[in-house]
Amino acid sequence: MRNVSLLLILTVFMWSCIEEEAKENVVAEFPETFTVDIPSTLSNSAGLSAGRLKNTSESVSGNTIYGALREFIYVGEEAAMVLQKIVTVVGVAHIVNVETFTIESDEDGRSKTFIFSDGVSYGGVNYAHEMIVEDEDGSLALQVVWNSNPVKGTAILNPYYINRLEGEEFIDTFYRLDYEESSDNAQQTMTVTIDGFPNHEELNKLKMTVVKEGDIYEVFGNSNHPNLELVNADLAVDRNYAFIARADDANDIAVAEVALPLSTVETADVMDDYSIYAVFDAEIKSIGITDQNLIDAYLTNAVPPAYFDKTSGFLGAGENVPEGFSSEFTDLSDLSPYVPNDVATLSVAFLK
Repeated sequence: MRNVSLLLILTVFMWSCIEEEAKENVVAEFPETFTVDIPSTLSNSAGLSAGRLKNTSESVSGNTIYGALREFIYVGEEAAMVLQKIVTVVGVAHIVNVETFTIESDEDGRSKTFIFSDGVSYGGVNYAHEMIVEDEDGSLALQVVWNSNPVKGTAILNPYYINRLEGEEFIDTFYRLDYEESSDNAQQTMTVTIDGFPNHEELNKLKMTVVKEGDIYEVFGNSNHPNLELVNADLAVDRNYAFIARADDANDIAVAEVALPLSTVETADVMDDYSIYAVFDAEIKSIGITDQNLIDAYLTNAVPPAYFDKTSGFLGAGENVPEGFSSEFTDLSDLSPYVPNDVATLSVAFLK
């Protein structure tokens, strides 16, 4: 996932235009952050890029399954980080007190117009401020709306219209970031939604929410995977990775559960019926392996939950709880993913 360097260059330029004594007021005038930084115990690019298991049941392992989950969470976090950098531009421009300006992108050579407005309303929600970015042909590339006290806002990006060099495969791609803080700043919540993502990461849609309170992060959501092949290629079908997880940043540990429901399922109650164990048990049997003891051996690390730490990554799964993981921390029963069909059919568009 590429950075939007046009906006980063613009940030540096505008920041240099602000008087030194004014820079200390930036935090007071605009949110210091617009994202929740997920601990690396749950978000890690070292996961498997495909998350796809095929050919033989010997490839089944908790490391493979949960490694893929960590990368899918990483994809969502990267989208949020791109939007965070954009929000930095908004904050700097807000301090400079500009209303509109046009620049030529060093990336695609096209003019981009930035327009700021105050007092807007979308879907019955009032926002104090808005920034939009238009490509030279008038296509909307970016929209950010926000309130500052308490912080609450939404950022939506179409990467193709920000930078045509991203390629036409991104023309229908949208990243959306919803962020809010409690009035006492004790809790931060972000929801990342991706629609129309080119299938490089074996996913085309994602919706993920992260809630941070102190050192504890709760993460839940779904990524949608068209024609996902697990063990038996003949059984490839659209599925969700539905996940619930918790991380303790102070102790560098995390716990997670994954289900693999069909993308057509219309309930969020999927963690048991579509557990990794249940789905892989059926697929392994479908290729002719019927010895349950052998199947159980293959799927030892498919029994939830899975445990992670910062040093080793995946530690194992099931009843063998590693040291330092309390029963309260590993109990994820109060979390649930989104409805798989809702994620498979979700649509992101600019606010109107």
